Amino acid sequence: MRLKKRFWGRILWMNVALILAVIITFTVIRMSAGVKRERADTRQILEQVAAAHTAQLEALLDDMNRLTYDLVISNSTLEILKKANAYEGDTNYFSIYPDDRREMLQMMQLMAGANLRNTSVQIVSAKGDYVLLDTYRSVGYTRSEMLAYSKMQEFYDRGVNKYFEEEASANGFSRSEEPYFSYLRKITDAYGDYGYVEIQKTTASLDSIFASFDMISAVSYGGRFFYNTKNDFMEQSAGLSGIREMQDEEDSLIRINGVSYLFVVSEIPQYDLKVYTFLPESYYSSRILQEIAWMLLQSLLLLAAMMAALYLISRRIYRPVDTLIQKMEQYATDGDIGSFQSLRENDEIATFDAVFVRMMEKIHRQNEEILQRQVRELQVSYRALQSQLAPHFLHNTLYLIGLKGEEHDAPEILDMCSCLTRMMAYCVDRKTDMVPLSSEIDYMNYYLELMEYRYLDKLRTEQKMEDVDSQYIMVPKFILQPLVENCFTHGFKNCTKEFFLIRIFIGRESEGTIRIMIEDNGNGFSEEDLKRIEKDRALIHESIVNPNARFLNETTGVGLINTYARLLLQYKEGVELSVGKGELGGGLVVITCPEQTA
Repeated sequence: MRLKKRFWGRILWMNVALILAVIITFTVIRMSAGVKRERADTRQILEQVAAAHTAQLEALLDDMNRLTYDLVISNSTLEILKKANAYEGDTNYFSIYPDDRREMLQMMQLMAGANLRNTSVQIVSAKGDYVLLDTYRSVGYTRSEMLAYSKMQEFYDRGVNKYFEEEASANGFSRSEEPYFSYLRKITDAYGDYGYVEIQKTTASLDSIFASFDMISAVSYGGRFFYNTKNDFMEQSAGLSGIREMQDEEDSLIRINGVSYLFVVSEIPQYDLKVYTFLPESYYSSRILQEIAWMLLQSLLLLAAMMAALYLISRRIYRPVDTLIQKMEQYATDGDIGSFQSLRENDEIATFDAVFVRMMEKIHRQNEEILQRQVRELQVSYRALQSQLAPHFLHNTLYLIGLKGEEHDAPEILDMCSCLTRMMAYCVDRKTDMVPLSSEIDYMNYYLELMEYRYLDKLRTEQKMEDVDSQYIMVPKFILQPLVENCFTHGFKNCTKEFFLIRIFIGRESEGTIRIMIEDNGNGFSEEDLKRIEKDRALIHESIVNPNARFLNETTGVGLINTYARLLLQYKEGVELSVGKGELGGGLVVITCPEQTA
């Protein structure tokens, strides 16, 4: 081999520089895109976890609210406290009259249920008599001593009959060293105030809600924190005011001692509480750094392999030329052409082309197999959803409920049960996925009839069919009812109009094409809803129609998008979905699909 060292050096270093530039550029782009993607995914997870924690906390407070309400409205509570307030003396009334104390405790235990862990329930009269139901150490105070700890004056000062207390002061009620919070409700009637009921729970009951791997949670009330899962974090952030000052409005981030945290706030307006959830960026950035490091290692190994391959390929390409040069020099020197032979090499390009064609054919076949398998899995999941009901037991139960309603002069209950039974029978019928359009219309009307009982005279519907024979046109099951249900879940939610109107039209778009149009006079679709639906529609279309596309299952919608997906799975083409604003001023959904007859 007669190649110059300088020539080889230039070739190798030029390729190394080019490959390194590509690797660095790709690494920067990959890291930037990875950070954005991981941050968005992590924020979505954080929001979901925060919403779940908030819902659990709200359920806990609702339970405290319910228990205090049940105790306050009890006639037994009111009568016993009236007797206690009429009692004159300094000893606790319930120590003198154990029968009344026993009755109160039984009633409190019955309403509180079996689980009193980390919970204390107490009823205190206006004169300082008390009954305590808890697992803390017992107390023994006289009337006057307990009256000094009474919170009756707090009700008067606040001007309320109930309030939430995030951190009570140390007093006779604090029978545990654990931090706790309270929910109080005054016991009163038209003639006076007789005392109050208080439920205390230790913050240990909140630990079971908010304990979550690397997340930090805190709860604020009245502008200050009363619970958090990491005390030193709250001290470093300087409390609620410090968080507000450090918050990055664009990315919802805060930076504390050089560490960035994702930041989500959830509210419970009913109790004036806010739940703060934090997650360090290192939770997802460490994964990206590990991925980048592994990618760089692979790139370096690939670079070394490519350099070796470049050297070998260059030698193979240059060898025929070098041999030809040797032959020519030999001929120029001695004029001997006896050993000079024609050089014939294999056609590498043609070989590469043939291999590439075979590889693409194989990839295409594999893509088709993957798509078919995913479609089968989607169909199996759909059938499994249908089979989750126990029809025989539920039908009989609904029939008995309807009979009971008729016996008690409530025939509408029988009608509602009858509609629901017919809907269930339609749902669990798995003989075929294609049904007459008339069956779908009946199923939709059963649903509307149930909704009419819910909204009474406020709900109105208009149905029109034009140039279609619903007995012979076959459509996939469950394509009409989800579209109508969308009017209630989105169009009429929080709507303040005098009446709700749904207009349904089914007709021919053109020869061989069916048009389904449903509109309402509700709130309509927001710009965010329209963008989300269009994005989901494009994802579904790309996943099903394009055989070379990666299967996508990242949609956020349910009713509209699932209906569009099942129509597209059935017909493959000719299916269109459009949403917007209708003539009634609310939402408009239009679906067109091929006409298929029995």
